[in-house]
Amino acid sequence: MASMASHANASMPSSKPPSGAGAADNGASQGQQQQQQQQQQQAIPDDCGQSMTSLWPGCRNYLRNLVLGRECRSMFNLEPNTIFLNHNAYGTAPKPVMQAQAHFVNKMEMNPDRFMRRECPALLRQAATQLAGFLHAEPEDVVFVTNATTGMNAVLQSLDLQNDDEVLCLNLTYSAVLNTLRHLCYCTQEFVELKVVDVELPIESYSELVQQVADAITPNTRLAVLDHIASTTGFVLPLEQLIPIFHARNIPVLVDGASAPGQLPLNLNELGADFYVGTAYKWLFGCKSCSFLHVTKEYQSTVRPVVTSLAYGQSFVEEFSIQGTRDEANFLTIVSALDFYESVGVSRVFAHNKSLMDWAGNYLASTWHTNVLLPPWQRAPFVCN
Repeated sequence: MASMASHANASMPSSKPPSGAGAADNGASQGQQQQQQQQQQQAIPDDCGQSMTSLWPGCRNYLRNLVLGRECRSMFNLEPNTIFLNHNAYGTAPKPVMQAQAHFVNKMEMNPDRFMRRECPALLRQAATQLAGFLHAEPEDVVFVTNATTGMNAVLQSLDLQNDDEVLCLNLTYSAVLNTLRHLCYCTQEFVELKVVDVELPIESYSELVQQVADAITPNTRLAVLDHIASTTGFVLPLEQLIPIFHARNIPVLVDGASAPGQLPLNLNELGADFYVGTAYKWLFGCKSCSFLHVTKEYQSTVRPVVTSLAYGQSFVEEFSIQGTRDEANFLTIVSALDFYESVGVSRVFAHNKSLMDWAGNYLASTWHTNVLLPPWQRAPFVCN
């Protein structure tokens, strides 16, 4: 907080105009102020990267020894009598991440103009760089969006589909995305056909599913829209096998990976999807309204944000960074969210959640005299139906 106060004081205008006799001193003072401002701007990435531990000293050491389960409820603001089971929809941010969010909101309100114009652009790219490292992606290929639906819409509204073109998806597609596809094909461009492949779960084998999808491709297929994890069932699609099939026919692939970050290990460079949308507020311990869009360089000149603003016609990163006035704090907290996750231990969280989910699924199926929908090799590790 002291550094925030010093920034605010440095930007306060002088109440006394300079006199002619003190012109030299005033010039020296201005030079010192400029030097201070440059130092402040250079320190911006450190402020972003160290936000969790600067707000909560010793946090990393504490988290490394955190006992998972009931003992860690104090790290969250969940109601005492509530057992929250729907992280795959919304998730909940831990207290250190929410403190980082408040830190950036306060920083913005102390001097909105300086924060939005001078500090925030550097902070956003620092945050995107940290996120790209976690995703094994190039920083210049990653931009922030408020949610997965917005990211999917940005891609779908940017593509130039022509008469008789087909968009292929599965019946497992998330309903909001399916609505976007229906609007794209039936309302905005009525000449585009939406082809839905009907997949019955559980499948017999991944090779059977891959063949079913391959058989649905026609010479008119121009785009494939695939989930990484089907939201309502937790079914994991074999993207490593599906994407090459489409690429062999020069068909780009848009992946709805809303539920994957933090739940599945991701290497977007190796995966090879042309467009990948993910969230940070489900399994990455991020704040709401923090999601990302990854676009390969081949399509960055094509994809535009849903909102057109001051950066129109500039680079892919610039257009998505300037979306009018909005609260950028949610995006900036991804650094603290990743810090939190990695401090607790990604592999430790994975092992705990998967073991708990396997037990809970079998327990409920036995109690309710029903069956778990998917075998372990088909379902996401933190989801069970």
